[in-house]
Parts: sequence; structure tokens; C-alpha cells
Amino acid sequence: MNNKITHHIRRYFPLLTVLLLFFLLPAAHAQKENKWIRQGNSAFAKGDYDNAAIGYRKALDKNAQNTKAQFNLGGALYAKQDFEKAAESFATAEQMKDADKVVDKSTLS
Repeated sequence: MNNKITHHIRRYFPLLTVLLLFFLLPAAHAQKENKWIRQGNSAFAKGDYDNAAIGYRKALDKNAQNTKAQFNLGGALYAKQDFEKAAESFATAEQMKDADKVVDKSTLS
């Protein structure tokens, strides 16, 4: 009986390991980008808009599709009175938000 269990463990261990990594790595990646957003938010709350923008940009380096980081970057740039770049950042965040709403019709059937 124990031999069968050992055989199954050896047989499926590589598959289980790959599946675990597949599901855990994105979560770890998201935590890193959220860490940068939190640091940006903390700096923004202190009025340190330069470091806030740095934090949001680092979050975007981790995930260029993070709408929250993009929007918050716009807020930091606006607070720095860099209105042109702020408008670009807000527009990008709006486009990203709209892209999130697009549903592939093939998945509906």
C-alpha cells in the first residue's frame, strides 16, 4: 500500500510543483507592485509627490497594466503641477479601465 502511495507522489510531484508555481508566482508579483503603490500612497499623504510618483512608476514597472498605479501617478504629477504629464497619465488610466471592460464575445457562447 505504501509503495503505491510513494509511486503516485513521485509520479505527480513535478506536475503539482509546476501548478503551485503557476498560481503562486503571479500572487507574489502582485504583492510587489502593491507594495510600491502603498509606498507611493504614503509619500503622497506626506506631500512628497516626487517619491509618490517614483513609487507608482515602480509599480507600473512590475505591471504596466495596473490601472490604480497609473491613475495615482496622474494624481502625483498633478500635485507637482506637471499638468501635461498628469493628463497623459489620467488618459492612459482611463484607456486601461475601458480595456478591462471589453469582453471577448467568443467567451459568451
